[in-house]
Amino acid sequence: MKLTEILRDSNYKLTQFTTEQVENLEKTIFLKEVRGKEVPFINCLVRRKRYSIKTRRSSKTTLLNGFE
Repeated sequence: MKLTEILRDSNYKLTQFTTEQVENLEKTIFLKEVRGKEVPFINCLVRRKRYSIKTRRSSKTTLLNGFE
């Protein structure tokens, strides 16, 4: 799943990140069925838990992890 799809209806932009950082984060996104719908999830590297991706969380995760 592409981050641009997740962020399309928000004010968040990916311009502050390099293409490589965005691609690395996108590789870690996986879909999980929740109440009959496919929801994008990501594993938190700090807490080692799965979280559904919400607009705010995906931008914050990219900032915190850096994905160098």
